[in-house]
Amino acid sequence: MDDDAVVKATGTALSTIAAVLERAGIASGQEIANLIGMCGKIASEDGDDNEGTILATWSGMIADSISQTPN
Repeated sequence: MDDDAVVKATGTALSTIAAVLERAGIASGQEIANLIGMCGKIASEDGDDNEGTILATWSGMIADSISQTPN
């Protein structure tokens, strides 16, 4: 299995979950993207650059999907 495909597929799933949570009024998609981004920053600072990069990628995917979601 290709690692890039797994990262992309997981990011897509997280983007979908973020959209559902936003529509339900539980948390904004941007808040979820920010939280995942913060986790990535912490992981990188703790020395796990791979994990940090993956989390940053997911954060960006969520933020991008929110900006493309019609109101």
